[in-house]
Amino acid sequence: MTPRTSLTLFLALNLLFFTYTSAALLPPIPGITGIPGITGIPGITVIPGITVPGITVPGIPATPNTPTKPNTPTKPNTPTKPTIPTTPATPATPATPATPNNPANPATPNTPANPATPKTPATPNTPTTPTTPATPATPATPNTPATPTTPTTPTSPTPRTPPGTGSLS
Repeated sequence: MTPRTSLTLFLALNLLFFTYTSAALLPPIPGITGIPGITGIPGITVIPGITVPGITVPGIPATPNTPTKPNTPTKPNTPTKPTIPTTPATPATPATPATPNNPANPATPNTPANPATPKTPATPNTPTTPTTPATPATPATPNTPATPTTPTTPTSPTPRTPPGTGSLS
């Protein structure tokens, strides 16, 4: 699908969706109930000038059917050109006979294959040495108790200066 076709389809679907949604959400317009005197299918409103099969609108003459144009005759088929006869195929040339073997040069006999060398036996695996057991961990040294701190001596409070005699610093 080309981008133009995709855009056209997208816009057409949006137009249909929003037209339907807005028509469903809006209240009906008062005063439009149809044209009186229309016969036909109940519930269908017909606008004058629009022809709908099976519904008649009084006061509007029916438009006569226009005759269709007759089909124009098609051109007769033009005769095809006669086919040219094909030339017969040339016969295949016979195969040449095989040349006989020359008795002066007899075929050389095949040389015998070399005997296979015997396999050497595999060396036995050496036994693995046992692993030594892990040494036990040394126990942790106990913590020494903390030394108690000496209490600090309380400082004596500074005497207050009487109001109006102190410095401004």
